[in-house]
Amino acid sequence: MLLSIIINNYNYGRYLDDCLSSATAYRSESVEVIVVDDGSKDNSRSVIEAWRDRVNSVFKENGGQMSAYAEGFERARGEWCIFLDADDRIYCEELFKLLARGVGDKVVKLQYPLRVIDGKGNPTGRVVPRGAMRSVDFKVMINEYGEYISPPGSGAVYRRSYLEEVLPYFSREFEERTAADAPLYVSAPMFGEVWSTPLVCGEYRSHCSGDSRMSFESDLSPAVWKHYWYLKRLVSARNRVVSKMFKARGEPSRIGRSRMVSDLKRLVAVCAVREGWYRKRVLWASCGRVMQNPSYAANFKILAMGWFVAVTYLEHFGVRRKLLEGVL
Repeated sequence: MLLSIIINNYNYGRYLDDCLSSATAYRSESVEVIVVDDGSKDNSRSVIEAWRDRVNSVFKENGGQMSAYAEGFERARGEWCIFLDADDRIYCEELFKLLARGVGDKVVKLQYPLRVIDGKGNPTGRVVPRGAMRSVDFKVMINEYGEYISPPGSGAVYRRSYLEEVLPYFSREFEERTAADAPLYVSAPMFGEVWSTPLVCGEYRSHCSGDSRMSFESDLSPAVWKHYWYLKRLVSARNRVVSKMFKARGEPSRIGRSRMVSDLKRLVAVCAVREGWYRKRVLWASCGRVMQNPSYAANFKILAMGWFVAVTYLEHFGVRRKLLEGVL
């Protein structure tokens, strides 16, 4: 079995050496590392060239994250492939041994939690996703709830046969320049089984320098709205391209309205920072959606609903600001 680690990088030269160190830590002929630089303007090229004896490198014009995925996959030879973000770390030995023990022939995606680190690489004491990845019918989750509990892109490894079917299509149709992992993980249950393990196999860097997080100044409202609409656009683009693929394949599958806590938190946050009667309506509707979601344990549902209530009503003493900074 050969595992291909495909690192996609754009202007993350300051983290790239750390990422490459983790990817090459397990010395084995059964692991190959490919790094794709998507037209970076920082010191990424010099960092990559220092590793040229240990990795296969690709330098291309900037075309977005999905194009970097496709470029790396073209050069990959592995039966299993992981798309590792250049600011994250992978526990390569643990992941390889997990795959070597064997997964079912029908499994197209193996997902695992990631330990959260800050911008300096220090552990924060958290893991993502925060909710346990329970064994549920993932196809039903997509049809009824729009998503399922899944880690960030660096927390999943895909079977080659699945990527050969979908990646050429997504590289043509998915026009967003970030979040390339979104259509891959959403469509995976329609092509085979998704297997979740509680074993932590990597680290996810949480920092304020990318689109995934916002920095707050005096007024929360503009930052919350900007983040909400950014993610809403990404989700709409993802659902549109995945639905189009399902239709082309003659699949009866549909993508339901999201009842995932991460999406509901953003919706509640948007309404909480704006005065209006609809704040309470959104609050209780969101609580109802969480209760209906079978992928969450009871204690996690209670914590999520407590967050909804706190953000909606506790605007004083910096409570709301602290909660929002933890999710945006």
